[in-house]
This record gives sequence, C-alpha cells and structure tokens, in this order.
Amino acid sequence: MTADRMMAAIAFLFFAGFLGVIVVSVAHPMLIVVALIGIALAAYDFGTQLFKRRSARR
Repeated sequence: MTADRMMAAIAFLFFAGFLGVIVVSVAHPMLIVVALIGIALAAYDFGTQLFKRRSARR
C-alpha cells in the first residue's frame, strides 16, 4: 500500500470518528441517518479510488 493510500485510509477513519463523536453526543435519529449516508458516500469514493486501475506511465 502506497503512502497516499495509507493517508487516505487514515483520513477516512478520522472522518468516520468525527461523525461518530457527533452522533454519540447528539443522538438524534435523523443525524444518525445523515452521518451514515455521509460515511457510506466517503467509503464508496475511497473504494472506487483505491481499486481504480492506473495506466502505465512512460
């Protein structure tokens, strides 16, 4: 795993942790839904960028 992918994984974990703290402290059902949607979108983007095929550089 390259350094940029590791940094992206760490950033995703911090983002999920940040939203987790907000959800736990406020605990409103709609906030939980919005936070889960945000985490799901970020996870999808992270996954698509992580497994994207890179063209050979010359």
